[in-house]
Amino acid sequence: MIEKSTILSRKKVLIVDSFADNNANLESWFSNRHEFEVIGIFQSPQAVISASAIMAPDLAIIGIDIPNGTHFCKMLRKQNPSVLIIGLVSQHDANVEVSLRQAGAVRTMLRGVNTAQIDMAILSVLSADDSALCSIIGVGGIKEGLGTTLLTAAIGDFLARKFPGRILFLDLDFLRGDLAFSLGISSQKSIQDLLARDDFLEFGPLQNYITGTGRGFSIIPTAQDRQIKYISDIAIVSLITILGNLFEIILIDLPIYPFQGLSGVTDICDRIILNTGETPNQLKSLVQAVSSDFKTMPDYLLEKLLFVSWCREAEMKNEIARQVPGCVFLPRPEQALFSDPAFTITLTDEFKQLRNALKSLLGKIPSLPLPQTNDEEDSDPGLLARFSNYISGN
Repeated sequence: MIEKSTILSRKKVLIVDSFADNNANLESWFSNRHEFEVIGIFQSPQAVISASAIMAPDLAIIGIDIPNGTHFCKMLRKQNPSVLIIGLVSQHDANVEVSLRQAGAVRTMLRGVNTAQIDMAILSVLSADDSALCSIIGVGGIKEGLGTTLLTAAIGDFLARKFPGRILFLDLDFLRGDLAFSLGISSQKSIQDLLARDDFLEFGPLQNYITGTGRGFSIIPTAQDRQIKYISDIAIVSLITILGNLFEIILIDLPIYPFQGLSGVTDICDRIILNTGETPNQLKSLVQAVSSDFKTMPDYLLEKLLFVSWCREAEMKNEIARQVPGCVFLPRPEQALFSDPAFTITLTDEFKQLRNALKSLLGKIPSLPLPQTNDEEDSDPGLLARFSNYISGN
């Protein structure tokens, strides 16, 4: 390990990569810039952990193609959400963008680049506002028939009024494929058609599959597929990565838990909102998941789960809250007609309680800074507790 410090430095930098020559080049670049302080250079994530040397860097340059590189990035972002990460790679290939997004990195940089390219990579990252990174939110249910599509529509409507034109719905529930229908949107093109193209990542073809609306959001619909043909998880993640350059929020309608075949997608979600259900039969599925699946689920994925329920009955709510503490209970709207383009939950007092509950729920997503509104309470006494929960863990 090499450590340096200077009183004049402002940005703390951590370098973790197994290529010693490249580490030396980076160290040399930073040594000539007094606005930076290199707090450590390590050749593996294990070396950082063993040295207990993570000191809340402002900028981390990490090899995302070395052993445990991506996992270390996730851990670092969990402990320090504001850190900017540049992913080091030896070459650009089809898996780089996937690894980049999984790591939470802002951009990649090739090893061995010249000084000018280092300048461009680092300074461009520092000039970008980290809050502008696309927030990816998954929405799914513990079983079918829980009103999860209604939940996705309500969240999207709520967010679209706050981030108009910057929201994208992505329907990955291929079995049901009903999100577009529920939103009153008719389209002859589907995500399956898009992914069948060799050029699906190119902007020209891609934009033809994005259906815009006058309601502040866009959507890439899915075609209902009862046969569930194989669709590459890596292809979907690559598509989401490209879409993240076009939208600030991507809201993904997931199939029922455990989101079969979409492990790469759930990996890159900032949070996954999981509808627990509201009936005794649905509670059984939740109890089974809590007592078995959740116990073996990787910590980084378990910590992404946000639990919600439409439940109204007091005894059932208590039992759900006992199984998943922190579950947010939403008042189910009696007349939710999202298929009507004029319908919204954002403009009348009828849905004020639902809006406040959604604000509480979405406030638990650090990558989603909600603007203040006039008709909702602005105080948030739970902010410190939420932040404490977010950074807890390894």
